[in-house]
Order: sequence, then C-alpha cells, then structure tokens
Amino acid sequence: MQPIRRDRRSGRSLIEVALVGLLLVAVAAFLLNRYAGDPMPGGQMPTVQTPIAAAKGAACRANLRTVRQAIEAYRIADADGQPPASTDVLSLPVRTVHCAVGSQPYIYDAARAEIRCPHPGHEAF
Repeated sequence: MQPIRRDRRSGRSLIEVALVGLLLVAVAAFLLNRYAGDPMPGGQMPTVQTPIAAAKGAACRANLRTVRQAIEAYRIADADGQPPASTDVLSLPVRTVHCAVGSQPYIYDAARAEIRCPHPGHEAF
C-alpha cells in the first residue's frame, strides 16, 4: 500500500486574498455610509439618523437644558427676579450657547426668558 501524499502548499492563493480584500472593502463602504453619514443637502436630517447625527442632536438638547438651567439660576439669584438681558451674562462656554449640529448661536428671547435652537428640526428641543 502506498502512503497518502499530502500537498505541502499551506499558503493562500492570490485570488483568495483578493476576494477577502474586496469583501472587506465592500463591508467598510457600507458601514462608513451608515455610521458616519452627513445630513442631507439643505441641512435636513435623514429620517433614519446615523449615530453621529443622533449624538449631535442629543448634545444640542443637553446644551439647551444647561442654558435654561443657567437662566433659571440667574433669575433666582437676581434681587428682582428678572431674567438675564442676554446669554453673555451667564458666562457659559461658547460651545454651550451654540447648536452642536449647525453651530448656529441659540436665539434668546429676554422678555419671555426663552431660548431655542434655530437649526431645522430642532424646534421641539
């Protein structure tokens, strides 16, 4: 009986390596578009937000909450109970009084002591 010969070639062929590389590039392109996509033209957010866009929206909500709390703290500390004339009086960091998505400054109404974000889609924040 003859011994079984085994193929001593243990490396991968060039075609196998190319196919794996092509598959990795295709998956990376899909994931990059899904997780790092930009807003649609005109600044509108897509119906399904990417995680980065959702995080920036959450940062905008958090900034607005911080500014609203600072306005309320100013009003409580004021002898007459008046709100601040502008957000500059609050001594907050610049990035806190700007939208995290569009970088526009927040709109402050001193008469009603209300602050809102001018970015489209952030009206409910």
